[in-house]
Amino acid sequence: EEEQVYYKFKPKYQLSTKNNPLCGICLPQWLSILIQRRNCIEWTTYWPRLIVITLLSCLNSLLAIPELLFYGTKIKATTIHPQPVFILGHPRTGTTLLHSLLALDTNRFAVC
Repeated sequence: EEEQVYYKFKPKYQLSTKNNPLCGICLPQWLSILIQRRNCIEWTTYWPRLIVITLLSCLNSLLAIPELLFYGTKIKATTIHPQPVFILGHPRTGTTLLHSLLALDTNRFAVC
């Protein structure tokens, strides 16, 4: 039986990890994605990128341990407003300025 390919495109950026959102993932979540999408991944084409992301996920998981030890109780004690404000936008559209202005009002807005 012929293997089904979901996406037909010319492979490029095999070595690129720049601005890849998966570079911040932890190992258990990364392994879950790899297992669930194993038939959709072009392993022979993107093996360098997969190795880099796997190594970074290991590092992220290791760094999560001291983060949990140092900030875990503070994070658990934080109350979240029922109607949070999210600032989303394209680069260079003033989102950082808006974030900075809202952060000045410490009574109404928390900064993360």
